[in-house]
Amino acid sequence: MLYKTAFPISLLQYLFYTSEVALYPVVWTVNQLTTPFFLSTKEDHWDLEIIIKKIVYPPLIILFLSIFGIPAIFGVILRCLLHLFRRPYVLSVEKSFHPPSINERRASISVGRLHPDGRRNSFLSKSLSKTFTISSANLCLLPELLSRINNLPNTDHRSWKIGERIVIDQFFFQNAMNSIQSFSTVSRKNSGTSRSEKTVVEPGHTILTHFPKLDFVCLQETWDRDYSHKLMSELHKVFPWILYDVGKTNLWTNRFMLNSGLMLASKYEILDADFHPYTDSFSQCLYSSKGLLMTKVLLSSTEHHDEVGYIFTTHLQAYQGMEDIIQKQLDEILSWTKKFREESVKSEDIVVFDVLCGDFNFDNISPIDEPCTRHKLFDVYEDVCRISPGQDQDWTVGTEMRQMCLWEEQISSPEGLKEALEDPILRHRYVVDGNIKDGTMREICKTKPLEDKDVKTKLMGVSGKRRIDYILYRKDTPLAVQNFSFVTRLATLTDHIPVTMTFSSQQ
Repeated sequence: MLYKTAFPISLLQYLFYTSEVALYPVVWTVNQLTTPFFLSTKEDHWDLEIIIKKIVYPPLIILFLSIFGIPAIFGVILRCLLHLFRRPYVLSVEKSFHPPSINERRASISVGRLHPDGRRNSFLSKSLSKTFTISSANLCLLPELLSRINNLPNTDHRSWKIGERIVIDQFFFQNAMNSIQSFSTVSRKNSGTSRSEKTVVEPGHTILTHFPKLDFVCLQETWDRDYSHKLMSELHKVFPWILYDVGKTNLWTNRFMLNSGLMLASKYEILDADFHPYTDSFSQCLYSSKGLLMTKVLLSSTEHHDEVGYIFTTHLQAYQGMEDIIQKQLDEILSWTKKFREESVKSEDIVVFDVLCGDFNFDNISPIDEPCTRHKLFDVYEDVCRISPGQDQDWTVGTEMRQMCLWEEQISSPEGLKEALEDPILRHRYVVDGNIKDGTMREICKTKPLEDKDVKTKLMGVSGKRRIDYILYRKDTPLAVQNFSFVTRLATLTDHIPVTMTFSSQQ
């Protein structure tokens, strides 16, 4: 079942708005008036304006909390009660689009992707080639106070700017395939026992300063509801169907705090969706509803069958250290994806692809992550970026950036960040290395980069190689991956490197 409203009846929605209004003054005070005390590395501690704010803001904080504290307590209680009735996600469909029913589609078309208003559109039509591009990106859209702790201030501006850059690339950027094609695909031959040699084409790969034409965008850490709405308003200019405000909120799942942070934007109609929160988490993840968002999309319709795709996106436990939380979450992914497909697939469906993506919070080469890299999930899903457990393709780069270096001039532009990713020494300075031993927040976020001379001797094989953002495809639904790219378009707007994958069906 698809939910287009957060609550089953409008009265509950109005009551939820009331709770948010009661909470807003306190939330604003905490997020905005504490900014002088949580400065990013790009802000000058001795700037006169900041000094004045440090003097003026504390009395204002006390005053506002005294005035609005009691209404906020009422808002918190009401909000917690209402969350018990809140649905696990909301599907937003651009208001100008009115997709026809499945039967109407079958009566009017034979092949081709539909425009959301039901008309065939030559610009959108790709069904004959069955080529699709998907992107996964972690955006760190936390409440302002928490974003500043991650050295990413001005979340309000960032949320709008991220959406704007993605949309601009869809309208104006020439298809990145021209750039990618300069990295020619590599063919190798595998000997077969019963058949002649089979040629296997490895995917092209590159680092892009712009997003290619995208069909699906899977996002993580869109936690703040206000900021995610601003992002969504931009994305709707290109993507008619968006799943947002995903998560289950209660005392046991997230202590009535943050939702899952997951969002999915699609150019194709979403037919079905579901969300499950993970049963195990610890530390800071106890306060967010991390889990798996499961989606079924309609790719094309004919009189006799529907071509569909499955997209699963997730955000796993962060900084698990010596715990084994991630392994348990991977077990649940395998169980939930299988169950969702079994329950949602119909006799007339042809499954074109099954893709799993998101922020996995472990890489393929760090010693601490070895148990995760050998998980049975990788027997079911294929990772084109890795050769085997513990060994990535030479062309891969890390996707988790060093937060303390986010505002250095070298990576202040997409072009500068691309240059850094292509240079092992610069990459070490700006991206976490693939040599994590403890997996703690202190080791990953606070370890300072080495001097250039030490990088050459100690880290050349793992320099800036902590790749924690994945796009995988299910092996029993084989795909021909044409390109896999790392995108620097969101330089200064997030602490992750987005990834994209272009693929076609082999069916």
